[in-house]
Amino acid sequence: MAAKATATKSLDEAVAALRKDPTAHVRTEVQGLAVEIRVVREEANRTAAAIFEELGPWEGEDSDEIAQILTQCRRQGSTRRVPDL
Repeated sequence: MAAKATATKSLDEAVAALRKDPTAHVRTEVQGLAVEIRVVREEANRTAAAIFEELGPWEGEDSDEIAQILTQCRRQGSTRRVPDL
């Protein structure tokens, strides 16, 4: 079930509400658009190892299959940027 959002009349009120409860979602209107904002947790210097540890055990391909997929992509010249997690 999604968290219920608090409604405010201005962006400043929305920010104030988020400062009081950073876990909340807040809805407001900005230049005629209805928006919902929330606080995003930023972690400086978060490593891939820390992210994978947080995600827990993989339930898909085994490590050999992943290595094979990565090798194939490398051979095909893939230079696609990995999105932030």
